[in-house]
This record gives sequence, structure tokens and C-alpha cells, in this order.
Amino acid sequence: MTIKKVRVGCVLSFLKCVSGLVICLFTSQNLSAQERILDKERTFSYLTLYSDSANMIFIRDTIWFTTTKIPWKPEPGVQQTVIWNYPRPSPDAMANKHIYSIGWVNLDSTGAIENERKFWIHPPRHNQFSITEVAPFPYAALPCEMNKKFSNITYTGKGWGDWENLKLNNRYEYTGHVTREIGSTQYDCWMIRSESDSVLGISSLTTLFNEKIGFAEFDYTFYNNIRIRIILFKIE
Repeated sequence: MTIKKVRVGCVLSFLKCVSGLVICLFTSQNLSAQERILDKERTFSYLTLYSDSANMIFIRDTIWFTTTKIPWKPEPGVQQTVIWNYPRPSPDAMANKHIYSIGWVNLDSTGAIENERKFWIHPPRHNQFSITEVAPFPYAALPCEMNKKFSNITYTGKGWGDWENLKLNNRYEYTGHVTREIGSTQYDCWMIRSESDSVLGISSLTTLFNEKIGFAEFDYTFYNNIRIRIILFKIE
């Protein structure tokens, strides 16, 4: 696989994921000594809503994101292990297993980064969420600043069917603030709008990010008008 280098005034790091995705992130590789999110063992519960453009498919489900404090084996000095859990597929999900997926699983162990320059995670990419591979990955360039813009380039690898070997140009921007109540706590979140441009078309992701809990919401709209919302409702 050929990786195009992009000249920017910072460190270019290459992250190779187990799925074959190669990511060019223009940030430092060293984990911060004072992490705020990944240094705690916590479980984040998310409501998920999946719909297609004709509203012929609707899937309401729950997934869980768990932080472990364990280095991620493919890049132990860069990423920490996080787990997406899909332990109890909803009736909606079970009725729609014909949706293309890289695999219907109960658990996916993957990596995330938190340091002084970025917070970045692999999104859920199994079951009905495989299509998130062709959108920008959740990414907050730190420190958070209004109107701040940043970008990266990603390449999908083999095993992604119609989405194999794609080049994705990803653009991000901080666009505002939103207050989100989770449990009984109010969190001030930054809104980050992003889009990914490829031969498929444009897929977009809007995230709500808080420096203490990470991503409070993911709102995807894909090139084929599928929409997925992933909304945090509990932290344990």
C-alpha cells in the first residue's frame, strides 16, 4: 500500500490498524503523562439509532465503550486498548443482519489515543456500524479552540468489500458549544464538524466532545444517506 506524505509543520505519524486501515495523523505519538479520559477504567453506555434514506430500515440498539488502561498490542507506546461491546443485539439488529458488515460480533477490542495534542478513537465498526469506516474517525485536536481546523488522510485496506482501498480526505472544524446532560451531570461539549471526501462521495460526522469524558455523541450522515446517531446516556 502506498501512503502519500503530506507536508505539515508537525510530526507525521502512521498508525496501522488491525483492519488494514492506515491513518496519517499530524500529531505527536507520545501519550500524555496526565490523561483525563483513558486513564480510568470506565464504561460508557450509548443509545444508537440507525436509519436509511427511505426509512425502510430502522435499528434502535445499545452499545458500550470500555476503557482499560492497557496498552494496545499493535502500538503499545501510542494507543491504549478500548472495547466496544455489542453483547445483546436488539430485535431490530437481528432482523437486519443482511446489512453489509465485516462481522457480527459481541465484542471488538481496538485502540484509542490521548495525549497533549489529540484525543482519537476507533469508532464501532462491526455489526450495523461497519460503514463508519468511510467517514472521519472521531478526533479532537487539542487544545480545543473555536474555529480551529485540522485534517488527515486515511486509507481503507482489504476486507471492506465495496469500501476496499479507498483514499479518504478528512477535514475537521470546531464550530460551537452544546450543553449535554448525562445522568444528573451537565457537560459543556465542543461541537466538531467533519467530513470525508472519497470516490464514493462525502460522508460526514458531527461529534460532541468534552475534555473529561470524551465523545458524548456521534452523528453520522453517509454518502448513501444512511444516518447513524450514537448518544451517550450513562457513565459507570
